[in-house]
Amino acid sequence: MKKFFAFIFGLTVFVFSAYASNDSLLNANKQLVEARQYASAYKQLELADRDNKDVDIVLAKIELAINYFATSIMHHFFGFTDLTQGQDLEEIRKGTGKFDLYILKADLLLDSLSKVYTEDYRLNKALGDYYYEVYLRYNDQWIMTTDELLSKMKLNYQKAISGGAADYESYFVLGYIELGKEQFQDAAGYLSQAIKLNPTYPASYYNLAYCLVNLKEYASAVEYGLAAYQMYDDTMMKADAARLISLAYDENGDTKQAIQWLGKGLKLVPGSFYHLKDLVDICVREDYVQLDSIIVEFYLVAPDNPLVYNTLIDIFYAHKADLKYLISFFREMMPIFPTVDKVQANLYYFTAMLEFESDPAKAKETFLTARNFMQKVYPPEHEVFGIIEKYLNK
Repeated sequence: MKKFFAFIFGLTVFVFSAYASNDSLLNANKQLVEARQYASAYKQLELADRDNKDVDIVLAKIELAINYFATSIMHHFFGFTDLTQGQDLEEIRKGTGKFDLYILKADLLLDSLSKVYTEDYRLNKALGDYYYEVYLRYNDQWIMTTDELLSKMKLNYQKAISGGAADYESYFVLGYIELGKEQFQDAAGYLSQAIKLNPTYPASYYNLAYCLVNLKEYASAVEYGLAAYQMYDDTMMKADAARLISLAYDENGDTKQAIQWLGKGLKLVPGSFYHLKDLVDICVREDYVQLDSIIVEFYLVAPDNPLVYNTLIDIFYAHKADLKYLISFFREMMPIFPTVDKVQANLYYFTAMLEFESDPAKAKETFLTARNFMQKVYPPEHEVFGIIEKYLNK
């Protein structure tokens, strides 16, 4: 089904306000939002300022729109609904429905108002928030490129900071932007300020820990990573923080602690590809006997996925480890999945790739077997057949 929309064009009407001031209006509006009466809340604001001239009301409209919309078109048109008990806004967003649709081009509106109210830096803060929300929801599918969005986010948040209107999220996003550019020192400064303004937001600690690993400040990285680990309620995020702590310990030469923290992550998320990958990497690098069991556990995460094979090969090459071990391991796995063609195809293909350096003749025989299995799982035009053919003709 398609969604049905009704556009609200702002017909000229005269309304006698029941509110003596913006404060009483916004307080009443806040109560509607808290009661999850989002359509009523937006309609109340629209009636109070249809022309979007009042900065306080405009800011309230935009905050309500980006946080509590039921439907949105490019974040320039928003629809709302009043929730009843048991209804979930995210589920409504995934479904279909009929909503009154309001035009609210917040980027153009805020930019225009900021040129009139040049000293009201709340407008810059709101514009940064708006662009951040657009970035999260649309990324490069919006009317601006991702680089343009990030640039406008940064510009407006920096203006908000200069005018004393920034909050912890402003600093967090600026830290995120600098982190993406690998400007770790600048990112660390922003994230430290985000933590000062809101010491209970775990993502700030996690991102700061990541910065500090890259700045080779490993002890501090462990400290902030541990804070994130302790704050996160989400199991996946907690496990990811454990992996980051492990990385900090490993980079600082404490392999024992690195392994222990990977183990904590695996207790939270058994069979995690990335935690097991790191364990395999450590075992190969340090030539630990535990490799025999860890590599099996890692492999069994997804034996039909070429990523597993490529990851193992990359690890062995990175540490200049004995490729004969990996060839032997792949051959040991062949009898375990005798009827799974895709697994057999991968095992023979990647074994042949490794064998080719030391024994091309044997590798070609293995490639022929790999091709037989590949023909059962891939169409004739798949690129793998061209690769096999090149090796067979060498």
